[in-house]
Amino acid sequence: MWSREYRTPAKGGHEFPASGQDTGQVALALIFLPNMQTDYQMSCEGLGKWKEQAAWLVRFQQRKDKPGRTLQIYSQGEMHRAMLKGRAWISAENGQILHLETKLMEDIPAISLSGSIISVEYAPVMFQSKNVELWLPRTIEAYWTISSHRIILYHTYRNFRLFAVETEQNIQKPKEQ
Repeated sequence: MWSREYRTPAKGGHEFPASGQDTGQVALALIFLPNMQTDYQMSCEGLGKWKEQAAWLVRFQQRKDKPGRTLQIYSQGEMHRAMLKGRAWISAENGQILHLETKLMEDIPAISLSGSIISVEYAPVMFQSKNVELWLPRTIEAYWTISSHRIILYHTYRNFRLFAVETEQNIQKPKEQ
């Protein structure tokens, strides 16, 4: 499964080189899909609140016997798999993920990465053209410690576009000539 993300700087903003290096964070909630859940140990810590909304607090941690498939970091043409742990606030009303926080379980010495914390807030987005509502990231805050440098990136997502391809198959016997 892949997600693709494109960015346009806000009016008056500019391209920031590091912003192209932290794409894919919008897909972190995919750990709750059935084929990804088995990569994690998960436990519900009970009912709480996220911004005054009742929410189940679910803690997750990458299983050490499974490869890190959720977050991969590319540096100088090499891919490094990150092991994650964190927690999610899941709406008690509709089961949607409201907020998710992750951090690295282990440093990645090969790229001098000694810390990463990612915080994602989700919200409903209505696509009028297809009468579809999807819960998508509203904001992402990412904190990275590389060598002795700290990088903080804050992303706001809006103006989503939904692309859909519909196909129909019509099989018939060939016409006799």
